[in-house]
Amino acid sequence: MSWRNAARRSVQQDDRKMNTENRNGTPRRIVVALDASSASSPNLESVVRLAAELRAEILGLFVEETELYDMAALPMARAVPSHGVGETALDEAIMGRALRARSASLRRTLEQLSSRWEVTATFEVARGGIAEQLSARTRAEDLLTLGAGGEALTVRLSPLLAEFLRQAPCAVLHLRRGTPATASTVVIDNGQERLLAAGLRMARAFRSPLSVIIPPQPEAPARNEKIAEWLAQNHARANIITLDSAAAEHPADALPNLHPGTVIYDRTSQAARKLGASLGARCSSLAL
Repeated sequence: MSWRNAARRSVQQDDRKMNTENRNGTPRRIVVALDASSASSPNLESVVRLAAELRAEILGLFVEETELYDMAALPMARAVPSHGVGETALDEAIMGRALRARSASLRRTLEQLSSRWEVTATFEVARGGIAEQLSARTRAEDLLTLGAGGEALTVRLSPLLAEFLRQAPCAVLHLRRGTPATASTVVIDNGQERLLAAGLRMARAFRSPLSVIIPPQPEAPARNEKIAEWLAQNHARANIITLDSAAAEHPADALPNLHPGTVIYDRTSQAARKLGASLGARCSSLAL
């Protein structure tokens, strides 16, 4: 038995020990948003690896943005080669060939990675707006991933895409450059087991240590005990950190030894979003 199969069997055995409520929260499909700015990167392998651990399928969705064709149709549009020397006229046909070449490259990369990790993956190409196409294809049980093919799609959010993400029907994972495997998975606790379950799955998938942060609250000691009990029931360990009001204002300064790779938080909570943004400004984030 290969080490990968052995690791997967171990995770499967651990996952069966988790209660029914937590198992039902596991995404069964990961939608990977890709566009012209996407390039093959370690982040895409991170997504495939996560899908393997979650036993989820992958949908790679490459969007040919309509605005790129509109831009190419302008009389003054020019294409500059990657080496930066010279330029040529740009038209819709040239733009179409460039987008098809990019999508074909990403399709091959996804096929190679999914074969290596034994993951079922499909690849679709759609023309239109990114927000429009994601809205038409995502559902509540999905995990939507941005930044898997490169960082640009994560940071270059149009108003329409930003609005869609605020109201997305499913969890949204923003990946930053590089893999989160070398740093901690950090859960900002909200009193619900679904966040703990998501954190445990991410930590297991990326073989990273797990930390749970309890925001300032009068019931913090009792919550600490509840989390410890939940971890014991699910055969897991985590560093449980209780923040006071002063530390919550500047968590990065208060926790200098905490190096988040992925921060998981409840997107419906303004306080959790603020804490997550402060703690994980340069790392990946999972908004549930």
